[in-house]
Amino acid sequence: MDKECCGTCKWHELVIDSRTDWLCGNADSYYDGLFTDYDDMCEAYEPRDY
Repeated sequence: MDKECCGTCKWHELVIDSRTDWLCGNADSYYDGLFTDYDDMCEAYEPRDY
């Protein structure tokens, strides 16, 4: 699974909390079943800068 989205797509800010810095490992468990892969995650949330 490509985890590059963890650094480019700020989906964790939109869904959880802008102050929470989630690790890729935690995201794997949390989003299991919601997204088939990180490509879908990138499509669902546009990349944004801090």
